[in-house]
Amino acid sequence: MDRTQQCLTVAGFGVAFGARLVLADLDFSLPRGSVTALLGPSGSGKSVLLRTLAGLHEGHPRFSRWGDVTYDGRPFGQGSRPGLVQQGAHVMSSTVLDALAGPVRESLRLSPLELREWCASLVRRMGIPELALALDGMVFDQPPLLQRAVAILREAVCEPALLMVDEPTSNLPDYDAHVLLELLREVARTSTLLVVLHNQRHAAQLADHMLLLAGGRIQEARAMEDFLTAPQSE
Repeated sequence: MDRTQQCLTVAGFGVAFGARLVLADLDFSLPRGSVTALLGPSGSGKSVLLRTLAGLHEGHPRFSRWGDVTYDGRPFGQGSRPGLVQQGAHVMSSTVLDALAGPVRESLRLSPLELREWCASLVRRMGIPELALALDGMVFDQPPLLQRAVAILREAVCEPALLMVDEPTSNLPDYDAHVLLELLREVARTSTLLVVLHNQRHAAQLADHMLLLAGGRIQEARAMEDFLTAPQSE
């Protein structure tokens, strides 16, 4: 395997909280520019994997991890971490404009009017034009589709090498789920994606690769089409 072609490589990776083993002996890679669906039953450790890669468990007193991880050409922990989409309180209680522009406001160095125009152009280009009319509204006042779109775009504007998204289409109507999947396709133009999905139809629409995580271990890692036509596990 040519690691220069991989955004993320994981070997012998495990996670535990005290005596509770959550992930064990994970081996997989994410090719640069790919979209990978992370599949598996509830409680299999999918969210723990994403949060661990994002560094969110590092301060937990009982957290431990092991194994070899290379991210964006560097050993894990050196340099930046993968981005993780979150609908945290600080995002929900912001205006749409502040939520979108917050991560890049200083680097853009735009006037308030220019920043507004930048945000409006961004959401239109990414296929969510409704947000251009809601820039002064609070994120928590928006419908679920737009709330999730804001959370995704807020991380995507930083163009991380890897962006991770946990169940973006959960409990959304079919049309809203389609809009969000199309947004993620646009995001995939600049970032490799790892997306937790339970709906296999959504996974087929979005992803070109898949990982099946069950029992704390990777059970399958294949092309998405191959998995759907001839799965190797129950």
